[in-house]
Amino acid sequence: MVGKREQIVVWLMSQPEDKVYECVEKRNKRSLSANAYFHVLCQKVAEKTSQSLTEVKNQIISDYGQTDIDMGTIILRDDIDWRKIQGLHLHPTMATRVLDNGKLYRVYYVMRGSHTYDSKEMSRLIDWMVQEAKAVGVETLTPRELEQMISKWTPKEG
Repeated sequence: MVGKREQIVVWLMSQPEDKVYECVEKRNKRSLSANAYFHVLCQKVAEKTSQSLTEVKNQIISDYGQTDIDMGTIILRDDIDWRKIQGLHLHPTMATRVLDNGKLYRVYYVMRGSHTYDSKEMSRLIDWMVQEAKAVGVETLTPRELEQMISKWTPKEG
């Protein structure tokens, strides 16, 4: 059943009492072009700042991304550079612990990867990525926007 809250409640009330139902929010998917644009900007910022793509993506998702509520937190040695970890996006907290080996460990929130974002979340992430890119002097127009501008400025023959 897909519908607004009231419609779903009415439908549920008409169903047998001995069954169990799961309610999941329907979210608008983000476009693949939005995700591609985000990754292009990350790559350009990485090149401009002499960082890896992984470092830039991890920093942006840490600063402006969405926490993975299902994953919660993890603890890593504080001397590990969390920005260089591929496939896992983290957000450092102020919470630290010294464990049995005498080393300092930090608590990190696990962040969701951009591939899981809906259109609203992706739009917010891209807005922040554009600001970060502009701050380091990276062109932030999409290829389509650039093409439109160039076509208006290119002198026409005749």
